[in-house]
Amino acid sequence: MAEIKDGILGGVSGKIGNMVGYQWRGRNFLRTNPRLNKQKASTAQQLQREKFGLVSSFVNKIRNVVNLYSTELFIQHRKRTGKEQLISLLMKQCVTVLEGTPYLILDRVLLAIGTLPAAMGEQFQQHDPHTFLFTWDTQLINILSQPEDQVTLLAYHDKLDEFYILKKIGTRQEGQLLFILPLHWEIERLHFWSIWESIEGKRNSTSQYHLFVAEHERTT
Repeated sequence: MAEIKDGILGGVSGKIGNMVGYQWRGRNFLRTNPRLNKQKASTAQQLQREKFGLVSSFVNKIRNVVNLYSTELFIQHRKRTGKEQLISLLMKQCVTVLEGTPYLILDRVLLAIGTLPAAMGEQFQQHDPHTFLFTWDTQLINILSQPEDQVTLLAYHDKLDEFYILKKIGTRQEGQLLFILPLHWEIERLHFWSIWESIEGKRNSTSQYHLFVAEHERTT
């Protein structure tokens, strides 16, 4: 059973489905609930298994998007998909261990890496319980970015451990767009990533992370 003290991820202790939220020194973390393993393993082996389980469970939910924005590579004579590359990246850069338990640091997570410039001044505002306005600056354009570049948004509900993906729902020249999130989501704390892509699909941006906290959560 989970105890909610201050928001969803930042103020959760205990179990929520297969995920456990934790806050330490003002940072928000996420981990999976450890599973029993009949095979004996050393402490280091068990920790590595838990790290991999945490990261792979997170990435599996969005593997199609990750593979779309990643180029397959051959490493040591073996093909590595975008999903495999992202798991490796998160294992190295986005997992911390607190009191022997691994946690995923969400604000470090990159879901895409690319050369296309992201939009500047990105902001998310809640219009009603499930409708959001996404805005950005349209004035900052360079030789790589074009008005027709399209944006994909990924929203993550940490309490439900669910992603909602909105593919290519707006262009750089528009400057804003409205979108609706699933009606069963109780909006308290959300994590957003934006990815920009050229119209011909040859270039994409590095993903940009945004944390949204509902007004009633900020004032409690």
